[in-house]
Amino acid sequence: ATVAESAPGTGFTAVYWENGIQEINDSYAEVEVVNQTTAYVLVVNDYTPEKVFPVNLKVEGTKYFKNEDGTDVADWGEYEFTVVLQRHESDGWKTVEEVTVDNENRKFAFDLSQQAYTVPGVYSYQIFEKEGDYEGVFYDNVWHTFSVKVSDEDMDGSLEIVSVYSEHT
Repeated sequence: ATVAESAPGTGFTAVYWENGIQEINDSYAEVEVVNQTTAYVLVVNDYTPEKVFPVNLKVEGTKYFKNEDGTDVADWGEYEFTVVLQRHESDGWKTVEEVTVDNENRKFAFDLSQQAYTVPGVYSYQIFEKEGDYEGVFYDNVWHTFSVKVSDEDMDGSLEIVSVYSEHT
């Protein structure tokens, strides 16, 4: 007899076991039925949804350089500053990208369209200014955080980005 699960659904794969032994063929199981014996087939479904990429998630900002009295410095001269984007992984914060800003280019942007989300959960990011070594310069110590929530509540075979939210720390 042949046992096969029909149309298990997108993202689902079936693994077949006959009398406790996994079948090599993943699309069906061949079962030998012998008189006076018990033959059973166990079908186990694994579910792996397709990963998702944020299509239009871009984080942008502008670096300000101020005097001690709080007024903007019009000409930064040769000063350069580094803005860092990090993503929290299971083993800590990992740098995704660093952007250098200077007098001519004070704006920065991080394009997250290549960030792959492979499992449901919350993916956390932080943006901060990397401390440099310019004498007499105080660096911004504010860390900006935001999170991307990924889900697959409908189990349609594809992950979805449910929300993007930020916190100021």
